[in-house]
Formats: sequence, C-alpha cells, structure tokens
Amino acid sequence: MVTKKILDNGETRWVVRFYEEGRGSKRIFKSFERKVDAENFLNKTKEDLRNKQLNPFGHITFKDRIFEDEANNLALQQNRGN
Repeated sequence: MVTKKILDNGETRWVVRFYEEGRGSKRIFKSFERKVDAENFLNKTKEDLRNKQLNPFGHITFKDRIFEDEANNLALQQNRGN
C-alpha cells in the first residue's frame, strides 16, 4: 500500500508498507520522495514475491549454485573411481 506522509517541515514523502506473505511475515516499510518511485517499488516487489511463490527454486543464490557445482564435481569424481 502506498500512502502519503507530510513531514513537520512541509515536505511530502510517499510510504510503502506491506507484509511479504500476510500477517506474521516480514513487514516491508520504505519511504520515497516521489509517488512514482513508491508505486514502481511496490509493483516490482510484489511481482518478485509472486514469481517466488510460483517457482520457489527459481531464485538460486550464488552460494547454492556453487554448492551444486561442487556436489556434481564430487559425484563425477566418485563415478570415475568406481
């Protein structure tokens, strides 16, 4: 949700607040100077979360990829030895 917040000095800030996966999950809270930036951030973040829910293994980190490569190399070495 994007809300408008007016500061004491008269400046306007646009605030994005939402939960990642509903109540009890991580709460996202970020402020922006422009409404467009806040809406873009909200849309991009929601799209990323939706993609993560549809394909939980699609976001493989560097550490996971290196571990997978090492496991594959170890398996190849063991197969050559047998």
